[in-house]
Amino acid sequence: MTPSVVVLFEDEGWRMLQPLSTTRPVWELRLGGHTLGDKLRAHFPAAQFAYRARPNVLAALAEDEGPLPSLAELKLNGDVLWLNGRALADERWLDHVAKAPEPMRWCVGDRVLAVAHPANRTNDVTNDLLASTRAPAGKGFKDEETEAPFIDAAWDLLKHNHHELLVEGELAVRAAHGAELAPRTNPAVAAGVHLVSSSGIAIHPTARIAPACVLDASNGPIVVERDAVLEPHTYVAGPAWIGAGTHVLGGKLGGGVALGPVCRVAGEIEETIFQGYGNKRHHGFVGHSVIGQWVNLGALTTTSDLKNNYGHVRVWVDGHEVDSRSSKVGALVGAHVKTGIGSLLPTGASIGVAANLFGGGRFVPKQVPAFAWWDGERMGEHELERCLATARVAASRRGRTLGAGAEDALRALHAATARG
Repeated sequence: MTPSVVVLFEDEGWRMLQPLSTTRPVWELRLGGHTLGDKLRAHFPAAQFAYRARPNVLAALAEDEGPLPSLAELKLNGDVLWLNGRALADERWLDHVAKAPEPMRWCVGDRVLAVAHPANRTNDVTNDLLASTRAPAGKGFKDEETEAPFIDAAWDLLKHNHHELLVEGELAVRAAHGAELAPRTNPAVAAGVHLVSSSGIAIHPTARIAPACVLDASNGPIVVERDAVLEPHTYVAGPAWIGAGTHVLGGKLGGGVALGPVCRVAGEIEETIFQGYGNKRHHGFVGHSVIGQWVNLGALTTTSDLKNNYGHVRVWVDGHEVDSRSSKVGALVGAHVKTGIGSLLPTGASIGVAANLFGGGRFVPKQVPAFAWWDGERMGEHELERCLATARVAASRRGRTLGAGAEDALRALHAATARG
């Protein structure tokens, strides 16, 4: 089989990726320079793509990405391959599942990695078939155990991020140096910029690197995408990826930083992923953290990413405290979160979607539910209409709008998580 249609799907594993997955399909989570879905799609450039996930998050995403067809909406002319959106793309397992000799289901432990079938077997692919190996494949599908890396929890994004930045950065640098000007002669680079190991740096010609910036690729590649801006007194250590339209307003980006599109950041950031459209314009340390879309971190907001006893960090996920098996986990911050000046986020903090935190100078609770309103002493509920009004303003400041799909998704989440 060679698939003509590839379907990205999410299983119940999205729950362990909260609060990052609360408003996004799992394949839209950023890891390195691209999302999980970008990496899977890149392996099948000639295929049509369809999607299966929670309806409300698909509707919200479609406003940004355009139509996201379901399998029923496509004209099927060949074989179909289903891929779990939590799987990390790797040529070895992708090549293997793309060549199925018969209807197959590949499993990694109790997780379903992929399902392949001819177009006339589409109706035989049920939610149970995709959910878990605890449900037998049945109906003529052969089960096969294989190996593939999965993003099973939000901190797995941090575990894999550094390596993905190395791999994707090297590919981007190779492509840029083969097709464009070398960094030292690139018009995007002003006089007075210091490039260390410039052969490991890729800067788009429409980016702007101001005087007194230092880009050091000694320990990994640095990629600066189109229309990105690095203001004076910015230090970037590789591996790092600075997304399209993102501005770095001074400060230090330590190794392992992946900034999505249209962010505004400053201060000290290390081993951290910004999904996109994030705002951290002032001083404050953010380390080993994942920051969702449309988050605003107020001045001097600081994360702790290491316990005093250097032990494993425990994180609240889906109502349970889980051992991350890592000594380095900062904050996992859901979309539309706002923090006030001087907010302190404890090690392993989980901050739910649309929470508003303004108890400056005090440690935020380790678990903050969606739509929380925390003033430093009491935890109340963020009024929905005030929250939506703020979200509209935040979007407008980046030339975007809060579409009906995104608003409906926030309303549904608020109804589902309402307290009292």
